[in-house]
Amino acid sequence: MFSILYIYFWKQIEYREKLKKISETDTLTGIANRRAFIEKIKYEAKISQRFGYPLSVILFDIDNLKKVNDIYGHDTGDYVLKEVVKIISGQLKRTDFFARWGGEEFMIILKNTDLKDALKLAERLRKVIENYKFEKVSYITISLGVAKLKSDEDINSFLKDLMNFYIRI
Repeated sequence: MFSILYIYFWKQIEYREKLKKISETDTLTGIANRRAFIEKIKYEAKISQRFGYPLSVILFDIDNLKKVNDIYGHDTGDYVLKEVVKIISGQLKRTDFFARWGGEEFMIILKNTDLKDALKLAERLRKVIENYKFEKVSYITISLGVAKLKSDEDINSFLKDLMNFYIRI
C-alpha cells in the first residue's frame, strides 16, 4: 500500500512540474514566455534593489516579420523566429534570462549588468542577426531597446518605459 501511495504522490509532483513548465514556455521557440518573464523580472528587481546590483533589460523585435509571413508564408516566419532565438541564445550568458514577449518581440534580463554593458551586448546581437543569412529570406534585422532599472523604480513603470524603446540612464 505504501508503495502505491508513494508512486501516486510522485506522479502528482511530476505532473505539476510538467504543467508549470508548459505554462512558462513558449511552444514555438522553446524559451520562456511572457508569464515567466514577468515573474522573473519582478523577482530580479527585488533582489537588485535590495542588494544594489545593476539590472538591465534588452527588448528587441524582428523587423518586417509580417512581410516575411506575407511573402514566404507562416512556416518561413516561424523558421525565422526559431532561428533568431537559436542565434541570440548562443550569445547569452547562463545567467541571462531570455523570453518571448509576444509575436516577434523578445526580452532579455541581464542580471548584474550596467547600461554600458547592456548596450554593448545589444549592439553585438544586432550585428550577429544582421550578418546571418537566413534560408529563403536572406537577411533580416532586429530593433532593440535597452534600459537599466533604477534603485527606487517600480517594476511596472520600468516595463512600461522600456516598451517605449528608449535608453534611460
